[in-house]
Amino acid sequence: MVQRLFDLDLLRTLLWAAQTGSFKEAAERVGRTQSAVSLQMNRLEEMIGIPAFERSGRGIILTASGDILVGYARRMLALNDEAMQAVSGTAVRGTVRLGLLQDFAETVLPDVLATFSRAHPSVEIDIQVERSIDLIRGIRTRRLDLALLFSREKIDLTSTRIGRLPMKWVAYPGFVPEEPLRMVLFAAPCLFRH
Repeated sequence: MVQRLFDLDLLRTLLWAAQTGSFKEAAERVGRTQSAVSLQMNRLEEMIGIPAFERSGRGIILTASGDILVGYARRMLALNDEAMQAVSGTAVRGTVRLGLLQDFAETVLPDVLATFSRAHPSVEIDIQVERSIDLIRGIRTRRLDLALLFSREKIDLTSTRIGRLPMKWVAYPGFVPEEPLRMVLFAAPCLFRH
């Protein structure tokens, strides 16, 4: 019996296609043409023997099997990345001063810290949880090495946008606000207050 192994490049492309809902956008993320990504996904579907995607207008959606595969792909790629970091990062020592918002500290930070600590056991992480304005100030004054924050505009520092989050008001059906609407907000300056 021939043992079949998943190609991690195919799985990485699968994740981008699933996240963006488009082979075209996935192609931009992985640095390939749209036709190359389509061929990759066809090869992946041939390997697993069932469709991973369905066409939906100009986009794509995952089948039930594709959704299951995405879960495994995330874990396999995370384990691969962790192994690479662990092997290549054994000699890394020092302190990283990381600043982030409370939103991230309560949600993603514990898992990220656990993964990073396993990969780089000799690196100490100093975490500062602050407002965006204070995080930007921390980067400018070199009190922080890295910060994760919300911003509407491009920051005049070396920065990378890692995503977009929609901001929406949520109310029950038929809600009619008082005039003026009373709100609880963080002190200015605050992106949400704006």
